[in-house]
Amino acid sequence: MRAIQALLALVLILSAGLASAQTTGRAVDINLNGDAVRAKFAWNISDPTYLADVGWLYNQDSGSVVHGGFHLVDAAANAGTPIKAGLGVRLVYTTTDPSSYSGSSLALGGFVKYTFPQANRFSIG
Repeated sequence: MRAIQALLALVLILSAGLASAQTTGRAVDINLNGDAVRAKFAWNISDPTYLADVGWLYNQDSGSVVHGGFHLVDAAANAGTPIKAGLGVRLVYTTTDPSSYSGSSLALGGFVKYTFPQANRFSIG
């Protein structure tokens, strides 16, 4: 099972790298653990007003969660500030392992993200 996870993680990393090559306004987030994998891809639509994202979380003991979201994003203060805030919706589908339960929900929420001005590739959200 761990070999399958490692192979899946490698495929996700390579696919994300190819998908985001020579583009702006896109982000890839991949997290690996001993028994879990999480991947997320986000991109700006009509930069920087709208943000869309899709993601998948898999745990070999508990099951998986798939989500897709859409947010309205703006500067949290004056234009050009390193703090961005967004409000939006996320559709979530969950299935457990063994697959005895599954379900979906529509969630309302938001986020706040600070990007370091001197190192604009790093941010806290």
